[in-house]
Amino acid sequence: MPIVHHVPGRVRLNLPALKRNEGHAERVRACLSVLDGIKELKVNGLTGSIVIHYDHDANIAEAIVSNLRSEGLLSAETRIPAGLSKASGRWKLPVSAVGGSVGKRVGKKVVDILVEKAVQRSAVALIGALL
Repeated sequence: MPIVHHVPGRVRLNLPALKRNEGHAERVRACLSVLDGIKELKVNGLTGSIVIHYDHDANIAEAIVSNLRSEGLLSAETRIPAGLSKASGRWKLPVSAVGGSVGKRVGKKVVDILVEKAVQRSAVALIGALL
């Protein structure tokens, strides 16, 4: 499943089939809004994004996949990721699914910025001392 982001009670999906296709977006609204446990549903036909706010106690992962498949918006090969468990009726992604290389890239960028600022301040201090 094309999960972009998940926290308990909210999941963001991205379906390329929806992008710039308001007809598909309406089909998604119709097929998902009938599911029990969905509190709020936002479908953006321009970006292909779906944001679902759901009841923590709802077990809706299979229902979402099934409904999207029945509308022809997900292929039969699309599966719920193995790391996505439904413990206590909640969707949980393993930390590696949401962290991983993104965390490393963010950390590297932060270090790069800190080093750059330190070098700039050192250069200014050196010039000030020389004058």
